[in-house]
Amino acid sequence: MHRAMKLRRISPLLWVPAALLVRAPASAMPAAAHLKPAARTAGLSLASAQAFQRKWQRLSEPAPSSDSLAPIIVTDQEVNSYLKFYGSTFLPPGVYRPILHIEPTGVQGTAVVNFDQLNSSESQSNELGGSLLGLLFKGWQPVRAFGRIVASPGACALTIQNVQIGETQLNDWLVNWLLQTYVESKYKIDLSQPLKLPPYVSRLALAGGEAVFYRRRGGK
Repeated sequence: MHRAMKLRRISPLLWVPAALLVRAPASAMPAAAHLKPAARTAGLSLASAQAFQRKWQRLSEPAPSSDSLAPIIVTDQEVNSYLKFYGSTFLPPGVYRPILHIEPTGVQGTAVVNFDQLNSSESQSNELGGSLLGLLFKGWQPVRAFGRIVASPGACALTIQNVQIGETQLNDWLVNWLLQTYVESKYKIDLSQPLKLPPYVSRLALAGGEAVFYRRRGGK
């Protein structure tokens, strides 16, 4: 099994905003100017994606006694490189070029979504959900969402806010429905509860463009 498959349960605080917003060849994308990727996609690489994998592996395993337990820093470039090269193993079909930007208070996510493709896929596994989404949104739409993160020892509370599809700002009940339909049921998580950090991480701090994971020995 490819190593990326072993990381499919990558921390929800990084990928949940992207799941709300798979990667395809550039030739499959529409040519409209407003669908061009953000400038921060420059410099994405397989090497950065693999750097993220190595860091996440270190966060998920006990540190050797010789390890100084220095904080591990994950950057926008590494997360977005991982999404570019491995996103198709865990993101819904129809979601193209997801981009995350880590901010001091949370994670901003953007993407372009082919709702015709997404609706077709969801109709096969969730007939009601696919039908409702198909009535609301069609064709290619830019999507934006913000995940506000409040850190506490060993955990983080994540609240999805300011979800915009095309020119439509979604109200809270629709955001909650999308979360239940496309995130909570698919990935078996409950966003009403704090998300646990990896067992060897004591706390998380966010800054512009990076997430800092402070480590500890032991798994409690």
